[in-house]
Amino acid sequence: MTDLGMPRVDGNAVATGVKDMSTNTPVIMLTGWGRRMQEDAVLPAGVDHLLGKPARIAALREALASCMTGGFKKGIG
Repeated sequence: MTDLGMPRVDGNAVATGVKDMSTNTPVIMLTGWGRRMQEDAVLPAGVDHLLGKPARIAALREALASCMTGGFKKGIG
C-alpha cells in the first residue's frame, strides 16, 4: 500500500509549526478525516477551523470570514 499523504509530516504538525512561527496566522485544516474529527468535537492544536472533505462552501466561507475579521472563532464545520 502506498501512502499518498504528506511525507514525514502530518497536518497536525504543520498546523503546530505555523502557530509556532506566527501565532496570529489563522489555520484552516481541510481533511479527509474531518468527519471522524468532527464527531470527537476537538480541534487539533494550532487549528482554528476544521473542515471535512469535501468542504461545504458555506462552511468554508464562514471559516474564511472568521479569519478575516481577526476573531478566529474556533469552529468545526
